[in-house]
Amino acid sequence: RNLTRDECEAILRASDNPPTPIHIRVFVHIMLRTGVYGHALHDLKWKSVNFDDRTIVFEAKGKSKAVTALIDDGLLKVLHDAEDLSPPGCEYVMQFFGEPVKSVYVGLSALFERAEVENVIEADLRRASATFAVAPGDAPTVAATPAVSTSHLFISYCSRDADTRAFELVNELERV
Repeated sequence: RNLTRDECEAILRASDNPPTPIHIRVFVHIMLRTGVYGHALHDLKWKSVNFDDRTIVFEAKGKSKAVTALIDDGLLKVLHDAEDLSPPGCEYVMQFFGEPVKSVYVGLSALFERAEVENVIEADLRRASATFAVAPGDAPTVAATPAVSTSHLFISYCSRDADTRAFELVNELERV
């Protein structure tokens, strides 16, 4: 489903507060701010994060191509927090006690409940990156959002400022 900007902000607020573990916080911030697929985050290593250039390179895997995403101020803070909490020698950004995280299902479910946002799945965060990342009327920025399909960008961009009935219609069309 398409998340509204208010829902995205509620999820981010909940992720930035205890008891949210750092790996869930990192996951949510990167998904909403870059639009990459969740599996790319599980494989993300610190060597792919360039704090100086403020970029993250998501390596090519299978048929997918490498993607470079920009790090905005909010994501920069979260990544620095995650780096500070990483055990020495840990190479994975998404880690739990030094081990790479394989699933975020339980943590995300608890987070969505705390944020009071219902019927959300992991993929909704990725699709919502266009909704969250840009201000209304900022089509060039939407078009430059990495890793999100054109159809999701179009649907998110068009639906986010529409009235309730139009928003419901777009959600219905997306299911077809």
